Amino acid sequence: MPRLSHLIFSVALATAVVGGAGLASAQPAPDDASRTEAKRKYAEGTRAFEQKRYKDAIDLFLEADSFVSSAALAFNTSLAYEAMGDSASALKWAREYLRRAPAAEDKNQVQATIDKLEARLRAKGVQQVTVLSTPAGATVLVDGRAMGVTPWTGEIRPGRHEVELRLAGYAKGESVFELRPERSAEVSLVLAAAPEIVSAPGPKPAPADAGPRDDSSADALTIAGVVALSVGAAGIGTAIGLEVARAGAEADVRDAEFQVDAVDKLSTMEDLQLGARIAAGIGGGLALAGGSLLIAGLVSREPSEAPRVGLGCSDLGCAFAFSGRF
Repeated sequence: MPRLSHLIFSVALATAVVGGAGLASAQPAPDDASRTEAKRKYAEGTRAFEQKRYKDAIDLFLEADSFVSSAALAFNTSLAYEAMGDSASALKWAREYLRRAPAAEDKNQVQATIDKLEARLRAKGVQQVTVLSTPAGATVLVDGRAMGVTPWTGEIRPGRHEVELRLAGYAKGESVFELRPERSAEVSLVLAAAPEIVSAPGPKPAPADAGPRDDSSADALTIAGVVALSVGAAGIGTAIGLEVARAGAEADVRDAEFQVDAVDKLSTMEDLQLGARIAAGIGGGLALAGGSLLIAGLVSREPSEAPRVGLGCSDLGCAFAFSGRF
């Protein structure tokens, strides 16, 4: 059985180690509670590994890593994945080990393991790439397809690829890389803050002269508001249904062994996601517009003539209720 690394007790519990959440950056030192919890999870993970409960060991090692980021935990996670026969995940965490500990004493031995795992992926027609960003959490698009968020690691076909990163508040990051059949790749980008857009002040419109109330206009505003609200609610309901379908498609994508195997499922998920966003945008816009029109129609009436609008629900469903003169 492969030997687990015990560096967590001599290194990671003394100072925090870079955890691969982006480009190299210092992390605050863990407190006593985090060290204690990391030790406990690590010990449980070691026992699970020795009992050949590799999935449990992986979960425990990753939980420990969330308390105290450690190169040793990345190494142990790689060993557990390799014992399970998951070459792609084993390669990801072996590469993460050397990213966290580039001067490790066993670097040559681990690199030999990486070479072996990369050869297995090459035999399947794919190779692994990791995309990192500062700051982390950017959406990753490879050749125009959304893949996940940084730090992201996945398997795609070798060749020339374009990567694009998107993160709110930051300018779009772009890069082109060549993925060799026999060697994994890493793409690291530092995102620049997006420039602030300041709109120039414009002249204020002159106040309109107050005139007599027009009840016919108020009627039209009220009716238009009710119609827009109803259509908007239907649009939001459609968006919810599409989002539920998208979640199911996303689960299918996650179950695929390689990114290349999930292309069709990912395309379906993206279509459903786009449909949900369009429906939600239209529904939300109509609902907002309807509410504004309804309020405008109500406030433009004399208080004694203003209709009252309510929403009631029962076992048979929900409906709007109106009273007053339109």
